[in-house]
This record gives sequence, structure tokens and C-alpha cells, in this order.
Amino acid sequence: MPRFKIREFNRQYFNRRPHPEDTLTGAELRWLRGSCDASQDSFALLLGIAPNTVARYEMGKLPIRRPFARLVVYAVSELCDVTATETRTQLVKWRKRQRHHERRITAPARNASA
Repeated sequence: MPRFKIREFNRQYFNRRPHPEDTLTGAELRWLRGSCDASQDSFALLLGIAPNTVARYEMGKLPIRRPFARLVVYAVSELCDVTATETRTQLVKWRKRQRHHERRITAPARNASA
């Protein structure tokens, strides 16, 4: 699996304003990695980090900082052969589905007899 060019990444992602979708949670990282059918080992190799570090990010034991989140979005877009904008769009849609699902679970039950 080829590593992507760091200079190209820096030029595209660090020389722009922060984007709200530049932050990630562990569950979002797991979903992004799974959307490309990448194992933790292959994803770690692509990012240049240890596989156990990917696992710690996904479990929430390590915070995912904004520069690393940008790197992940770019890596996923390279891995899945899509643009970073498409990756971010899919991430926003996934977040909306998760929020909707959480609201359904935590909504109080309606009383049918009233």
C-alpha cells in the first residue's frame, strides 16, 4: 500500500481555514477506516503509525487532534480513491444518522392509553 505525499497533504490541508468536519471521534475513525475495508494494520501503515495506536484512537484512549483528523480524511480519500470533500460529506451524513439514532433511543416513550 503506497504512502501518500506529505508535502501535497500539507499544501492542501494545512494552508486553509479550519473546517468543522476536521475533528473526529474514535467511532468516526473506525467508520471511516471500515468504509474502505481497511484493517487497522494496513491503515496504520498508510498513516505511518503503530497499529495499536489506531486501536487506542478508536477506543477513545487517545484524543484525535485536528491535524491528525485532517490527515485521516486525506488518507481515507486516497485509500478509497475519492476526493477529500466526498469523504467529509459522507462523514457529515454519518454523523447526522448517528445523532438521529441517538435521539430515537433517548426519546421518552409515548403513552398510548392517554
